[in-house]
Amino acid sequence: ALLTLSGEIQFYRTGTRPTEDFEVEITIFGKMALAVADNGIFEATISAPLTDGPYPLYWEMFDLQLFGIDQTDPESSVFWINVDSTGPQALMSITPTAGVELQIFDLDNLAFEGTIREPTQINESTLSLNWQVVAEDSVVMQGMESLQILGQSTGTYTVMASFNLHQHLPDTHFDNPSTFHIWITGTDMAGNDFDVQ
Repeated sequence: ALLTLSGEIQFYRTGTRPTEDFEVEITIFGKMALAVADNGIFEATISAPLTDGPYPLYWEMFDLQLFGIDQTDPESSVFWINVDSTGPQALMSITPTAGVELQIFDLDNLAFEGTIREPTQINESTLSLNWQVVAEDSVVMQGMESLQILGQSTGTYTVMASFNLHQHLPDTHFDNPSTFHIWITGTDMAGNDFDVQ
């Protein structure tokens, strides 16, 4: 994967951008890229590491002319990049419990609570609980609900949703047995989809 970095050069005392060209060196995991700043604005592309983990990305002025001093703060010029090629995983459904029959009165306010694993960072806005009601090998009704994060501990998230399933089903549906299927979709902050539904 490629990383694109853009930034701005300013004179330390005045805060104005230089009109002459300067070079900026960007380094990550032993790889280096040079960018030429045009009117103080630069952009560079560099290859990201292939192995998962956190990596420091550095940038600094390159080959300054005589008496030129790089006043870039060495702490603020370090940006940590998390390489994450593994998608989040659904671990378990706490409620409803697999294999336990749902009663009709449970369906008016059906609560889901489960756990997912994502060691880096989950994208909460993408999390959805998908559901299907299946009878005689046919999908009777299906839908999607937003998931909320209740808590997090060492890469494991507890998520929940509640909705009225009863209102989606006709009265005649309850004359025959059916099964309720649920799975989670979404991504982590790197854009990886769930590995296991």
